[in-house]
Amino acid sequence: FQRLIASGATALVIEHDLDLIRNADFVIDMGPGGGNDGGRIVVSGTPEEVALSTQVAVHYLNVMSVCLAVLYMLHIYRAALMGLGDTVMPMASGIVEFLMRVGVALILPVFMGQEGIFYAEVAAWAGAAVLLVTTYFVRIKKLTRELTAK
Repeated sequence: FQRLIASGATALVIEHDLDLIRNADFVIDMGPGGGNDGGRIVVSGTPEEVALSTQVAVHYLNVMSVCLAVLYMLHIYRAALMGLGDTVMPMASGIVEFLMRVGVALILPVFMGQEGIFYAEVAAWAGAAVLLVTTYFVRIKKLTRELTAK
């Protein structure tokens, strides 16, 4: 193998050995699975570029996973308000999500660099959740007053 490379030949190797992959000139990772689930390029580049790309993806997924509770809360309060017959505020929360996502994606990278984009989704969830939670408690308080007045 080394003699082929030393003589200037191009070698295409299908391999899963990490040491061989780390020493390759260029990596093309196909996937996302095998058989019918494969055949698409997941990532390509030098081993260093692939490693950096993977680190960025893992960091983004870590940020998202830590903040999933906000998303779950968002869905619960949105559904609760819709169950109370309020369809306007859940729709308005979608607009707030959009505005927060775009605003944060444009502003945070100026201060934090590329990592600022990771928080656009979380900020969108939080903005919508604040609107929905506030609306929910105002609505419940109003309903409680109406029921106790009867």
